[in-house]
Amino acid sequence: MAGTTPAARVRALARLPGVAVSGWLPDIRSAYAQARVFVAPMRVGTGLQNKLLEAMAMRLPCVTTPLANNALQGTPGQHLLVAADAAGLADAVAQLLADADAADQLGARGRTFVEQHYDWAATTARLENLLLLNC
Repeated sequence: MAGTTPAARVRALARLPGVAVSGWLPDIRSAYAQARVFVAPMRVGTGLQNKLLEAMAMRLPCVTTPLANNALQGTPGQHLLVAADAAGLADAVAQLLADADAADQLGARGRTFVEQHYDWAATTARLENLLLLNC
């Protein structure tokens, strides 16, 4: 687990086998490169979740909540897995950890989704087209 300032209950998870809690990292990509699944259990917040996009761009299979996917607009089951509660999130993570092929395919489709919808060049081109249409 990586994050700026993990709470005490998150730091306590480091006692579990296979769990490391790093706290702040100078480059989050190092954590993504070591992960098998990215989980964004957002329950509050607004706007686009850049960490989720970064993980998807690195072909990590992602699991998140409807709140985070509302801004992203990925197709659940196609680009990422979405669950509304802790049990559903845990089931989705377990499913991906148990089926490496399905996890790889989900990660690849997530990467394609980011390339198609959040690529700087593509986004800039769409903006330029809108501006030209309004001139």
